[in-house]
Amino acid sequence: MASMAAVPLASTSARPIKTRKAKTSKPSSNAVDKKTRKPPLGKLLASSDKETREDAVEHLLVYLSGKGDLAETEKQDLDNDGQGVAMEQQDASTSLKDVKLPKAFQEEQLNVLWQGCFYCMYMCDKPLPQQKLASQLAEPIVTILENPRLKSKTARRKASLAYLSTFWKTMVRELPGIDRHRMDKYYSLMRRVLHNTFIMLRKTGWNEDVMAEANSYLFRQGGPLHLQDIKTPISVAYHILDIYITELERSVSDLSEEEEDALSSQPVPLLKLVEPLIQELAIVVNKDHYKRIVDNIFEPLMDMLDEAKGEEPSSKRRRLETEDGDDHEEGEQTLLRGQPASLKLDILRKMFSTGAKEDTDPVNRKRLYKFAADHGLDE
Repeated sequence: MASMAAVPLASTSARPIKTRKAKTSKPSSNAVDKKTRKPPLGKLLASSDKETREDAVEHLLVYLSGKGDLAETEKQDLDNDGQGVAMEQQDASTSLKDVKLPKAFQEEQLNVLWQGCFYCMYMCDKPLPQQKLASQLAEPIVTILENPRLKSKTARRKASLAYLSTFWKTMVRELPGIDRHRMDKYYSLMRRVLHNTFIMLRKTGWNEDVMAEANSYLFRQGGPLHLQDIKTPISVAYHILDIYITELERSVSDLSEEEEDALSSQPVPLLKLVEPLIQELAIVVNKDHYKRIVDNIFEPLMDMLDEAKGEEPSSKRRRLETEDGDDHEEGEQTLLRGQPASLKLDILRKMFSTGAKEDTDPVNRKRLYKFAADHGLDE
């Protein structure tokens, strides 16, 4: 068998291959920044480490309130690209839609924060920490109104509303994927958000534009009380209806003397608050949804107004205790302070006129007429 020819070796006289020595240079300042920079706040809120999440929540409260020790980039996010002075000089009559918010309160940024907050709550397991976290996450709805880095009252109101709007969008989007064993913690969060929403409205003097905007978040397409949409999580809608009057009462209880005086001169605009629910009664198709609204909103209101006049309520009022076990009778009394004597008839007339509209469902028209007649409207 012939042997294979040997492959000749390279000549020793051939020029050796030079290997280039890698340059050793100091890392750029940008590279150092990338390594030392903290992860975004949204990721820290959703961290698997408990202490990291707790620190992130504390920092979130400082960040949104505009107070305390903030990084330079966070100050820039809150300062509206240097427009702070101009914002301070804005006329008080500037509408909400005309105000430009800083980066911190734009929808894209708040979506990231609320996504982190949602999973921060998801990983919070014990009841007491859950209640504490729920209170913390609802707190900015009120504290943003005093953010010193937002230089106009209208900007502070709009920022608070932006935080609230993103919360409800997050709940409607994420809750359908949560198993029922974890829902209680989110119910607790929604209760506190609703409670702080009413406090925010009271602190704005029940401003009609702010109130209309806050209401729209509940009833808009994709909102938690848009009951015509089959994608609306019904458990969320029912929970809001169950606690609506109770949390409204609580929001006007335990007031300071100054706050009570303000409420006496500017009472809670009950008719304005329930108008969207009357509109919902006109168009809702499912009879169980209709009954839930009536039983939890309008029957309690009618009974409350009858009792205030010393009359026998038409039905046994269903009182829902709050998480602290208190039924907040003081809040009920404060809620009715300064209300016009005609309030009950005003609500019934609104229900009657809504029933008379062309776009009202025929079945619901009869129901609205009957409710108004049963509670004393003689027209």
